[in-house]
Amino acid sequence: MARASIKKSTIEKAAVAERKLTRDNQRRTAQSTKDGYLNAVLKLGIGADNPLSASTYGFNPVTRIRTLLEWIYRGSWMGGIAVDIIADDMTRAGIDITTQLKPDEMDRLSKCEVNLNFWGSLNETIKWSRLYGGAIMVMLIDGQDLSTPLRLDEIPLMKGQLKGFLVLDRWQVEAKLERLVSAFGPDIGLPVHYRVNSDAPALRGQLIHYTRCVRLVGVDLPYWQRVQENLWGLSVFERLYDRMVSLDSSTQGAAQLVYKSFLRTYKMKGMTDLMSTGGDAGIATMMKKMDMVRRFQNNEGLTVVDAEDDITVQSSSAFTGISEVILQQAQQMSGTLQIPLVRMFGQSPAGLNSTGESDLRTYYDGIKQQQERVLRRPIDLIYRAMAQSEGILLPTDFNWKFAPLWQLDEGQKSEISARDTTSIIEAHEAQLIDTPTAMRELKQNSKTTSRFDNVTDEMIEKAELEPTPLMGELGDLGLGDDEIAAHGGDPSHITHENPNNAQSALEKLPHSGNPRIKPEHLASRNGQAGSTSRPSADRRRRMYDSLPSYHVAGVQVAIENMAGTTRTGPGWSVVMPADYGHIPAVGSAEGDMEWMDAFVGPARDSQDIWVADMVDPRTGKFDEHKCMMGFLDEDEARECLELAYPDDHSRRITGLTHMSADKFSAWLRSGDHTRPVKRLEAAA
Repeated sequence: MARASIKKSTIEKAAVAERKLTRDNQRRTAQSTKDGYLNAVLKLGIGADNPLSASTYGFNPVTRIRTLLEWIYRGSWMGGIAVDIIADDMTRAGIDITTQLKPDEMDRLSKCEVNLNFWGSLNETIKWSRLYGGAIMVMLIDGQDLSTPLRLDEIPLMKGQLKGFLVLDRWQVEAKLERLVSAFGPDIGLPVHYRVNSDAPALRGQLIHYTRCVRLVGVDLPYWQRVQENLWGLSVFERLYDRMVSLDSSTQGAAQLVYKSFLRTYKMKGMTDLMSTGGDAGIATMMKKMDMVRRFQNNEGLTVVDAEDDITVQSSSAFTGISEVILQQAQQMSGTLQIPLVRMFGQSPAGLNSTGESDLRTYYDGIKQQQERVLRRPIDLIYRAMAQSEGILLPTDFNWKFAPLWQLDEGQKSEISARDTTSIIEAHEAQLIDTPTAMRELKQNSKTTSRFDNVTDEMIEKAELEPTPLMGELGDLGLGDDEIAAHGGDPSHITHENPNNAQSALEKLPHSGNPRIKPEHLASRNGQAGSTSRPSADRRRRMYDSLPSYHVAGVQVAIENMAGTTRTGPGWSVVMPADYGHIPAVGSAEGDMEWMDAFVGPARDSQDIWVADMVDPRTGKFDEHKCMMGFLDEDEARECLELAYPDDHSRRITGLTHMSADKFSAWLRSGDHTRPVKRLEAAA
């Protein structure tokens, strides 16, 4: 496959085209350029004999003059805020993680972003990209070659391998144009590598792969201009330059006019002769006289002059309209930067009913759009790297949102809180959501309204540890009255509020049948056991989402049948010795959609897991895994498994492999689920 690159001839071609365009613009100033409207008699319109016809646009590439950009940033307060305000607002509020994580995982992620100065580094990257036209932020991952593609799965859990970030502007790195990204995606056509220059603060001379850095540009350019800038963008100052010069000139000129607002003219007879022939003594006498006039001329003083002398005072008021000119130029600056006057200059909006609120809301909407367009992809990647480095296994559907910049007042918070709380209560009473979900919704809303912020993660976890049988697409996952009565039990003891009473009603039930449970064996909606109608993948996902779940050893387990309930299939039934379900979104030996089976014992705080290799008793070949979680030792895990397979456990269970919580999480994420764990352990 041919390597994508920008050839030297292409760059030279762009330079020739640029010089030709400059010459054409210069010739065009002396030529007649027709406009849409033209009146030759009145000399109106571009192309007629008037000053507008000589107008054109020149090429002023200040982006290429690094020192000039830095002088503007250092010496002009307008230059400073033009760069800083957007960067500060894009990183000011951070993000809100919407995916439910464990409290300690949230704390570790929060501490990690602070310790690594993530938001400070990202803020700096945005600033220098706006100032110079481009910058990169490099992820510093210990033990990985910077010139190779990023490998998140090779960042060991609990190692703290992500050490921080290094910000380099476009003048500190060289974009290697001889090799461009050819893989389809958002980075196609960009450099594969960046060479760090010898005057950079760190990593001098090293190659950096594009997947290891966040690349930002100031202002995007069309292709040929981008080629001229080595695939970087434009400094925000290049478009502002003429407006900044105009505004600075106006404000400096207005400041000098203040000195001219009150002038006094003193007419002295014979001053010319005195200056030319009076010598030093004569000049000293004149200056002494002027000092006396300045000293005593005030609101209450007297001015004493010679009878033949004259003094005239001129108080000027000819500066009307200058403030309007300066305001118009400031508005042009504001419009160019898309920053309202109330944010950029701290200027109160004009008008009786104007508060500046609508301007700020529009501006914050623009900031949100820039965040989503420019920052979402890199921030998502970096948070996954931080989580991996901190030993946190993020779910595949990990999601977050940018925290809003607009702050609500107390009245607005109360109104929103009352409305949302009513909606949550109604959904809970209608049994559309369970109690833990309702508590999560209230806690999530507390970030906006500051109401219900005392709902803690521990309270939600406690609610999750009390699952109840649910009526839904799967039918009743608990024990039905008819089923208990058919086995001689007393169904009056069993309630949805206390489903564990089912154990006493089933103490004498026989253990028989093959307990292998598949999604197609689950009861259908009408409650008939043994239905083999297989729901669609989308429907199955909705059904599983409605199941109660536990978090055991850092892993979520959705519970299909609780301890003491009976699972049935074609020709078999068994009373479950422990809670039984699956680990969502983790494929098994039976397929990607046949999620990993798991038993959960009473010791839910245990960090030890035993993975059982199960074989098909008919063929003797490996069939699937059973994850034994929530048990204190291997004997408890094996006893539970044998009770679940009362008839053929000796032929099905070939061995149990002990794993720690971290090792188990890593195996779930990247292990081979199609082969026995014991055999893999032996081979290793």
